[in-house]
Amino acid sequence: MVLPQTNITLVPKFTFDKSGLELERRMQFGSFFDAVGRRSAVYGYENQNMEAWVHPLKVIDDLRLAFRIEGYPLEIPGPAIATHINARPESTTFTYSHTAFTVRQTIFAPVDEPGIIMLLDVNTTLPLMMRVSFRPQLRLYWPAGLQIGNLEWDRDARVYYLTEDSRSFVGIIGSPLAQDISVQPYQEEPRDVPAEFLIEARPEQLRTHLIPIVIAAGIDTGPKPVPPPGVARPHAARQSAKQTYDRLLSSAEKLYQQNATYYRELQGETVSVETPDDRFNRAYAWAKVGLDKGFATNPTLGTGLLAGFRTSGNSERPGFAWFFGRDALWTALALTSYGDFTGTRTALDFLRKFQRKDGKIPHEISQSAALIPWFTDYEYPWASADATPLYVIVHADYWRASGDT
Repeated sequence: MVLPQTNITLVPKFTFDKSGLELERRMQFGSFFDAVGRRSAVYGYENQNMEAWVHPLKVIDDLRLAFRIEGYPLEIPGPAIATHINARPESTTFTYSHTAFTVRQTIFAPVDEPGIIMLLDVNTTLPLMMRVSFRPQLRLYWPAGLQIGNLEWDRDARVYYLTEDSRSFVGIIGSPLAQDISVQPYQEEPRDVPAEFLIEARPEQLRTHLIPIVIAAGIDTGPKPVPPPGVARPHAARQSAKQTYDRLLSSAEKLYQQNATYYRELQGETVSVETPDDRFNRAYAWAKVGLDKGFATNPTLGTGLLAGFRTSGNSERPGFAWFFGRDALWTALALTSYGDFTGTRTALDFLRKFQRKDGKIPHEISQSAALIPWFTDYEYPWASADATPLYVIVHADYWRASGDT
């Protein structure tokens, strides 16, 4: 929706659908949180920083919010007033509470989109300015490397592009209300400081609209021939990133509701348990969500099960968020047990695709495996033998339960 007398596209307020599971409590410094989809993820620690990934790229990290209200001279750091966290399968929401304003930051990774959406629901009677800071990364999953990236501000689109010289990988972050305050002139010596943008909105806008922040990425690993003189060099990865950004920005409500529907159907279409202990029932339901969030779709490899995830720190390894044979196969036994036959078949098909000629199933597959000689020049793919007999066991278990040959 375009607001009157502006060219700013915000998200009209809507009722957030619920999948059924929900946990809420006061913030606990240093506790892990996430917002995970198939193609993207946010990992972080409460009252600290967060990082955003679009497989196979770490796009940004150290994302933080700070606030300033009209008539008050000091900036208020977000962690100082973050009071509550609400976790659902479809999203994670933080509440920032001050005597003069309240901000609810809802973060979600659409189930099957290469990007992240954050929606800021602001309640204030005074003009409020928000400062968003982050560190641009554009780093591939271990062990592939990338050239040092560039940060570019697009004033018209109100987005930052994170680029590198091969034109194969591009990240993007922005907001319809973003105002850059940090990009250095090209000639200056680079400094190790966060990128920052401001968001300022009128109270009358905030009563009816949410402020979106969108993070996305584009990848083009194909050949890039040099065009004839006078012809602009194409940049498919940049175009893809911007198209994803625009799609997420214009479809935020729809994508959120699709997330809620997806996780509601996950519970309804697989085996549930009902016991006298409601805590056990909820824990079982959350366990199914946790297993489902282990699936990741990598545009260069396909969809398979990860071994687990956390923040990456100063590295390109967010826990064990790449594909392991044994971990996927033990997990697939659980998927089959509660009737997620599609999930089991997906896990088996992924591993079979990379099976060695002698029949061996890979031990691990990095998310950057398609970009390097992973299967021939590294020891890790075949470092363990147990995935091969496990594959046979899991396939037989799947056949007995589903009848699928």
